[in-house]
Amino acid sequence: MPNMTLKELIDRINTVPRNYGINPEEEVVVDAWIAGPNDKTFPPGSILFECVERNVKNATPEDIHTLSIFPPRITNLQ
Repeated sequence: MPNMTLKELIDRINTVPRNYGINPEEEVVVDAWIAGPNDKTFPPGSILFECVERNVKNATPEDIHTLSIFPPRITNLQ
C-alpha cells in the first residue's frame, strides 16, 4: 500500500497556493530538499521547496516562501 499516491501529491501542491493567497504563476522554485532525521523544523521525509516571487531583484524574507509537504506516514526506502 503506497504512502501517498501521485494524485494526492499533486492535490496537496495545488491547494497550498490557493489556501495562502499565493499566485503560483508569479513564484519560482530556487531550491528544493528533503528533510532529514536531524531536521528540527520539519518531520523527516518532508519535501521542501524554497520559492521566491519572480519579479523581485533583491528578495527580502517576506518574498521567500517555503512550500512543505509532509508525508502522512514515514517509511525508509529499501
